[in-house]
Amino acid sequence: MIKAVFFDIDGTLVDYGSNTMPESTLKALTKLKELGIKVIIATGRPPHNLDSIKKHFDFDGFLSSNGQYCFDRDGIIFENYINRQDIENLLPYIVENKIPVLFSSLSVNCSNAHYDLLDEVAKSTNRANFPVVPAEEIINNDIVQMMVYIDAKDDEAFLKYTPHCKSARWSPLFADIIPVEGGKNTGIDRMIEHYQIKLEEVMAFGDGNNDIDMLKHAGIGVAMGNANDLVKEASDYVTSDINDDGIYRALEHFKLI
Repeated sequence: MIKAVFFDIDGTLVDYGSNTMPESTLKALTKLKELGIKVIIATGRPPHNLDSIKKHFDFDGFLSSNGQYCFDRDGIIFENYINRQDIENLLPYIVENKIPVLFSSLSVNCSNAHYDLLDEVAKSTNRANFPVVPAEEIINNDIVQMMVYIDAKDDEAFLKYTPHCKSARWSPLFADIIPVEGGKNTGIDRMIEHYQIKLEEVMAFGDGNNDIDMLKHAGIGVAMGNANDLVKEASDYVTSDINDDGIYRALEHFKLI
């Protein structure tokens, strides 16, 4: 019996570049809640970038920053931060190679230098810009995740400077860099331990490469129809696209609603 369902946001609950949730998805989430099934977010977004999704629905909990910071209305369930020595090692490399990096704390995304690319990213999220802060401030902050704007082929070279980290890439534009022992699967383990739910009682929905570990890990992993082939191969079931009632159809298929 499924007792908790974890949902990625972008490409799963809402389409990329949109803050609008399909009506069928909202209807499905409401039915799950009425049945007493926990409805939980599982996203790469940091905790300070969840307001738009919170407006749609009263979620039971949030697995944010690819599992590095998990919480609900009662407080923090799990927190895990980037190794500070890794950040200190990394800063000269990204300065020398002019690599745009957003360092994500619990309250803000910031950078160590000004980059035109980051200004464009800020505008796409309706921000004027991301704050530039001194290197020592970044090192001494609790950084939950880094968003690194490099090609996938350059991930390996980047990670040589951060031996305690790994890439959770879901976009061709950038890689989410998180602790090596982290991931959405780790976040799920911490959350279900808190809620006293077994792994076989968990279902998860996703569409990106950073969802692969989660979909393999959950009792039932569901890939959206708009996911790539790697994500689909990692899942137990492939539903239709996000805008073709994908979530509602999958929950009907498994007779949850």
